[in-house]
Amino acid sequence: MTRLLRIDSSSHTSGSHSNQLADQAEAMWRETNPQGRVATWHLGRAPIPVLSQETMNGFFSRQDKLSDDLQQATALSDQLNSELQAADLSTAMAGARLETV
Repeated sequence: MTRLLRIDSSSHTSGSHSNQLADQAEAMWRETNPQGRVATWHLGRAPIPVLSQETMNGFFSRQDKLSDDLQQATALSDQLNSELQAADLSTAMAGARLETV
């Protein structure tokens, strides 16, 4: 099954032009992939936190030696990595703000 990974980076939760464009692109993708699944990350609603020292410690620890605290510290990273790996990379889409100067 094809999976689209959509990453919205606008800080606006409504009225964002980049999100509207991404909505249109997703709708076109859904037309050609009616059985496809969409995973959406909206960085304006749920920002990804800066890596902490505890998270870094978890990255460099053996999986079988992770304490509950280290497992919790790496859980979001594990989730995001799983979604990225599950996506068909030919259908990854990022909605990013564009500015003219």
